[in-house]
Order: sequence, then structure tokens, then C-alpha cells
Amino acid sequence: MEENTWESAEETEMDRDHIKAVLSANTDQVKLKSSGHILFGFSQGAKVAGDPAMNYPETYCGAIVMSPGGKKDNPDDPTSSSSRHRRQVYLCLVGENEPYGNISLIREYASDASRIGAEVHHKVYPEISGHAARSDYENSLKTWLQDILKTK
Repeated sequence: MEENTWESAEETEMDRDHIKAVLSANTDQVKLKSSGHILFGFSQGAKVAGDPAMNYPETYCGAIVMSPGGKKDNPDDPTSSSSRHRRQVYLCLVGENEPYGNISLIREYASDASRIGAEVHHKVYPEISGHAARSDYENSLKTWLQDILKTK
């Protein structure tokens, strides 16, 4: 990868371990509880958010999965659900005119999260064309986090 860029392994356990390492390396700047984290990602980062959250519900209370994309064309979802999945919330967000792969993948995340018993909010934004985040996502992020946390 180019300098100052990062590419996900798209291997759920490796990505989870990378997230843990980054958080551990920054404990002087960020104070975290041991569980109840929310992952948020766009494009390949959305897979890094969605896959670990679905596979490690004891650590994550949900994820914001925005316009997922990457090398793999399906979520790395668990084969069974647990009671912890029923306490999770997933916001699955995509633009109406994004490439078919992103739209198809967000449907799979929403379906898989629902199948394991999580609460799912699947939103398609008509104003987004191309592979892009909502222009106001920084303003929306607070509301999205509150939507996940209010049910806990």
C-alpha cells in the first residue's frame, strides 16, 4: 500500500486483533470499557466493522456498516447466533446509486445480522451516487451511536 494508507486483511480474527492492538497502543488517549464497543467503517472498513462485530458479540454491541466493499463479496458471518447477538444493533447504510456490489453486500449484512437476532436498521440514501459516504456523516455519527446505545 502507499504511504499513510492501510488495507484490511479481510480475515475477521486478524482484523479484530489489529483493532485490539490499535486500541491498546492508544490507552493513554482513549479510555474504553472492556466490552460494548461499536465499530464503524466505510467501504473495506465497513467489512472490518461488520465481520468482527457479528463474530465477537461479547466484545461489540453493534456496528455501523456503511457502503461495504472489498475483496470478499460476502460477510464473514457466524454460523449460529447467541444471546449476545440479540443485544446488538447494526446500522447498514448505502447510497441508492452505488455500484451493485456495495448494494448487494449491504443487503447481506442486514440479512445476516437479522438472522442472528440483532436489531437492524437498513437505510438506502437516494442522494448518494457513486461509492461515497454521506456528506453529513460526521454530524450523523452522534445520532447513529445514540441509536445503537439507547437500546442497551
